[in-house]
Amino acid sequence: TAPRPTNGPPALALTSPANGAVYVAPATINFTVDVIPDGHAISQVRFYHGTNWLGAVISAPYRFSWNGVGVGTYSLSAQLVDDSGSTFASAAVNVTVSPRKIGPGSSQPSTFDLLQQ
Repeated sequence: TAPRPTNGPPALALTSPANGAVYVAPATINFTVDVIPDGHAISQVRFYHGTNWLGAVISAPYRFSWNGVGVGTYSLSAQLVDDSGSTFASAAVNVTVSPRKIGPGSSQPSTFDLLQQ
């Protein structure tokens, strides 16, 4: 087993969602973060849309679901907080949530179709 690094900042990567991903509103966007600590204990990993805090998890696996996301373009990131209070941010990824197509030619079932099933 290789020892954990004890110098330099930890490595933090937002592995999901993928940069450029497209969702349909109302969307559920699932975050997954890979972390390589620097010898400090991880207190929490926070999840953000721009500067807006969405939530946090305090233990691995570092996953979070953002539910009911409306139409728009979002810059998403994660931030690690270690036991010393230091913070380290991931690179941001951009995702788009598009409106649901409804009407003639739509592949979405109508409410009536759903009730008949």
